[in-house]
Amino acid sequence: MNHTPDGAAGGHFAHRKRQESTFSLAEAPPERILTLLEAMEQRLDWAREIVAEGEEAFNRPANWRSRESLKSISMDLNTAADRFPERVREQYPDIPWRALRGLRNILAHDYTSTRYDILWNTAKRDLPRVRSQLAALRADIEGQPTGRDD
Repeated sequence: MNHTPDGAAGGHFAHRKRQESTFSLAEAPPERILTLLEAMEQRLDWAREIVAEGEEAFNRPANWRSRESLKSISMDLNTAADRFPERVREQYPDIPWRALRGLRNILAHDYTSTRYDILWNTAKRDLPRVRSQLAALRADIEGQPTGRDD
């Protein structure tokens, strides 16, 4: 039987030690990350404006523009979240990347029964928190203090 230098028999995969991730945000192209952040921040600001109009206004039958806008904003947030390098998403696990990415699937593939109440609640309760979490990521990229207790 042939043996590899590490003693494994030929034809078998040699087990390698798993290396710890040495990724740092500095390795990600900052311009790309900032562009994605700006797109997400802009859409989060638009969502905040819709929420500021109030739930009653949002649910008015004639106000389909706000409902469809919030749906589109949510899908755009997904697109941007999906374009962040995986290693950046791993480095910032507090940002709900999976939830942002999953919401689009629900919205894009269920044309006839969009749950606008869920969309409203997400925009009102969850998106402001995402906005502050993205601010921490931006501060790290730009080298500014965030006020977080790390």
